[in-house]
Amino acid sequence: MLLLSSCSKETGRYKGSYSFKTSGELVLKVVEVISDTLPVSVGDTLSLPLTNEWGQMNVVVRDKSDKTMLVTMDVVGGEATAFEAEASESHITLLPKERYITVQILNNITQRTQVTVTGKGERYGNVLLFKLDYSGTLNAVSGKYEILESKVECVAEINEN
Repeated sequence: MLLLSSCSKETGRYKGSYSFKTSGELVLKVVEVISDTLPVSVGDTLSLPLTNEWGQMNVVVRDKSDKTMLVTMDVVGGEATAFEAEASESHITLLPKERYITVQILNNITQRTQVTVTGKGERYGNVLLFKLDYSGTLNAVSGKYEILESKVECVAEINEN
C-alpha cells in the first residue's frame, strides 16, 4: 500500500490544468546561404528570438506504476501538441517530440520550422517551470541554419478551479 502511494505522489505532483507561456531564443549556425537577403556567411552564428506562445497545458497521469504522463499544450491561435513524459519526485521529463515553432528572423519577418523538443520541468508551489531544448535544422528562404543552442523556458501556472 505504501509503495502504491509513493508512485502516485510522484505523478500526482505534476497533474493538473495550467496556463502557460513559452519564450526564449535560439542560437543558430549558418549552414547554407541561399539568398543574400541577410548579411550572413556559412559558419556565422545568430541569436534569434522565438515568437512567444501561450495557451493551456494539461498534465495527466497515464500509468502510475510506470510514472508515465501525457502533457498537452494547446497554443492560442496555433496547434496542440501532446508530449509523452516521465515523472520523478524531483522533475518531469518531456520525451522527444517534433513540433512547429516560429522564429523571428528580422523585425517583421518570421519563419515557421519543425524542430525536436525535449525538456525538464520542476514544480514550485502552483508553478511548473520547464527548461526546453530545441534541436534540428531551420530551412528558411535565406538559407539553412542548424540549432546550436536553445534558451527556452515555459512557465505554467496551475488554473485554480
